[in-house]
Amino acid sequence: MTLDYEAFEQALTLFHHYSLQNSEAVRQMQDKGVLPTAHRRGFSVFDIGAGQGCLPSLMRQYADTLVLLEPNPRCAEILRRSFDTVHTCLWGEPALHRMLNAYSQGFDLITMSHVLYHFNGLDDIREKIRMALALLKPRGHLAIVLNQPSAPMARIGIGFQLAERRLDEAKTNE
Repeated sequence: MTLDYEAFEQALTLFHHYSLQNSEAVRQMQDKGVLPTAHRRGFSVFDIGAGQGCLPSLMRQYADTLVLLEPNPRCAEILRRSFDTVHTCLWGEPALHRMLNAYSQGFDLITMSHVLYHFNGLDDIREKIRMALALLKPRGHLAIVLNQPSAPMARIGIGFQLAERRLDEAKTNE
């Protein structure tokens, strides 16, 4: 089976732009006190796997610093049209060291929204979360946004993993 990446990206774009999942994630983070309900001076956010920027667009009004990481060059190009600080690289040790050097004070909030299915199984997911935790300020928060396995985004992710023959990852999402 061959995956048409352009069609896949177009489908994701439509899904993200018309879905309420990002505004619901913001609402829940605010309800839990993880994200302020009004702009907070000095508040910083690092979004890992920013996609096309739907979630960061909703969070930007609450933070002074908003840093995005997106490995997909097409998505990063879209992000650069609207955001000042976009890093185009995979989330791994080199990216962690880059962030530690550039943002040694850390972040108040780190978000990982719908990215876990891109990692290589549970050990890799644990490692990526450990790295994110290393960038948090004291009393900072890591928000990992997930869908139920039956949700549209999860089904898309599983389909992508199966098409790419990433069978170990697909099993973690079923």
